[in-house]
Amino acid sequence: MLCKCGFDIREGLSYDMKSRLFDVGALVYLLKIVPWAIPDFKPEKYIDHLMKIHNRISEEGFIDLLTPRFLISAIKP
Repeated sequence: MLCKCGFDIREGLSYDMKSRLFDVGALVYLLKIVPWAIPDFKPEKYIDHLMKIHNRISEEGFIDLLTPRFLISAIKP
């Protein structure tokens, strides 16, 4: 897309960032502040999934999320 707009790509990096959550409330908060992850997220709509995640966190102590991150260096001549 940047190339189509006349930019020259100088560098592109990608990284999967790991976030460790220790309770399901943190996951609910995260999903509320990043609406692009699950549009129109409402905890009551996903209560069964959230309970499974809660149980997993109770057993294992945490849950890890991998989130892709990108850095693009571009210049427009």
